[in-house]
Amino acid sequence: MRNWFFKNKTGKPGGDRFPQLWGASETIFDDPHDLVALRVPADQDRLSEFIQNNFGVFFQTSAPDGRTTYTSERSISHFVAIFSTVLAAVLLFGAIISLYIVQNKHALLGMLSGWTVLFAACVGLLTNARRDQIFGATAAYAAVLVVFISGNLGGAPSTPMDCICTPG
Repeated sequence: MRNWFFKNKTGKPGGDRFPQLWGASETIFDDPHDLVALRVPADQDRLSEFIQNNFGVFFQTSAPDGRTTYTSERSISHFVAIFSTVLAAVLLFGAIISLYIVQNKHALLGMLSGWTVLFAACVGLLTNARRDQIFGATAAYAAVLVVFISGNLGGAPSTPMDCICTPG
């Protein structure tokens, strides 16, 4: 676009500069950051937007002409998929391992609450899930952890059952 605007046939930066407009509009395309292609991105979840806005420079590639740079949505999508998978595994296995190690009942309840709040925050902040979807996913996550703790697989000590034995 800049080459067309400045009638730059060579395509070299700083080459021919004969703008198509005169006066105040003559310098309208001097800043290369003013030239962008607008279209709706494929994934518009919060994590993808955050990565694109703050770390987009790591996903930039050059077009075949060598003069145009663009941010690869495919690369961002692959990165977000891998990052989300790793985060989900850490939230699940991190909670299970830490709950398995702890022996104190009060600490177990506190950790269960902490892991559940962390999961809800991740789902709420990193996705476009609605409130009811966040609530449902968090309830399912908490249910898995509660079943793990109460199924004698967790680190909580179990109390021996009292039995009355009669000689017989």
